Amino acid sequence: MVLQFMPGIGQKISQKLTQHFGSEHLALMALKKGDFKKLTDVEGISEQKAADLIDAAKDANTFLATKEAVRLHKSIMQHVAACANNNVTKENLMKLQPAKELVKSRQDFIKKTMNTELEINGLKKLNKVKTRFKRVVVSSMEIRSLEPYCRIIKPESGETWQDYTVFKEVTWVGDGGPLEPPSGWIVVPETASETEILPEFTLEWFQINEKLLRKIDELTEQDELKNEIAKIQVEGLTSYLDQLKDDEKITQLKNIKDQLWTMAKKLETDMQKEVDEAMSDVNLRLDGSDMLRALQDTSALQRKLKQQTSTAISKAVENAKTVFNSFLSPSGMHCPDQAFSSTWPTKISRQIMDQMDQDLEQLIQSLLAQKRTKLSKQLAPIKQKCELAWENLIQLDMWLTVG
Repeated sequence: MVLQFMPGIGQKISQKLTQHFGSEHLALMALKKGDFKKLTDVEGISEQKAADLIDAAKDANTFLATKEAVRLHKSIMQHVAACANNNVTKENLMKLQPAKELVKSRQDFIKKTMNTELEINGLKKLNKVKTRFKRVVVSSMEIRSLEPYCRIIKPESGETWQDYTVFKEVTWVGDGGPLEPPSGWIVVPETASETEILPEFTLEWFQINEKLLRKIDELTEQDELKNEIAKIQVEGLTSYLDQLKDDEKITQLKNIKDQLWTMAKKLETDMQKEVDEAMSDVNLRLDGSDMLRALQDTSALQRKLKQQTSTAISKAVENAKTVFNSFLSPSGMHCPDQAFSSTWPTKISRQIMDQMDQDLEQLIQSLLAQKRTKLSKQLAPIKQKCELAWENLIQLDMWLTVG
């Protein structure tokens, strides 16, 4: 069968299906299998269109041969769907078509559900990634599937990877990349998967669906329909989802960066207060005969005050450095000697603080990039399993509703 001659398809949709699935044969298999989710991922195919195409591929419409049969089937499904707890279950029930033959496994399962009090709540469609990421992909090959999610550049003749160092986050695909990639860069072969090329996509998908995916494991904790629920489990899912959170090191660095300027201003105030108090004590000690001698020799008084001021400032600066280094210690950074002025009024260098802020940001992004790359490789193989498990969970809720 030629795809474009199937009812409701035509040349334009045929081309889109073939391009999306990789071949006409794979597109036909998806239609015959009734892979509703993958079909709705194809540009220009709505949910209703996908359902109609699946029906056409399975020749389902010939079973509902009359308008009265169609009306009766719709009425029955509306009655059943009204009992569903979740809108997504209602929608899927309304798309069900009558089977030409009885399915004993379904009949047996419905009998089980009639004797259970299990209810599944909080189901909905998995969220789709809509973010356009900052990462720039440099590739001599076309990667159309990633075009909605990042900028893709085809290098011109004579260009090298150095021409793209203006971008902070880059994936270089193929030969000619840097042997030691700069921070934020990824170098992959032309055979790399889309997950390796744009690791942020996989992570984003799991992050926006984390709460929904945790329901899969939550259901395994109850005692009813154990065998059916075991079929939707994804091994190690909770452990992977827990890794989506920032690890302790990254959390510490983010906290330090967030508090950097607050700490700097506090230390600046504390230093000035400490010097002010120290000089007040000096003034209090200059009385009696000491005061008379000081009045006779004003230069000596100035030298003494200058010395006391210098000593007070040095002590305040050292105390501030100690506190600041303790604050910075989780990051491995140290307070530069030039961070605090050694003259009155004691101040902290804005320029140095700006540089430290930039260094912290670079360190955080470097660690995040390493984690993204590592975690996306771990998550990529289970993404499809999670999608299938979620579809099966909705199927389970459908038959619970029917029961």
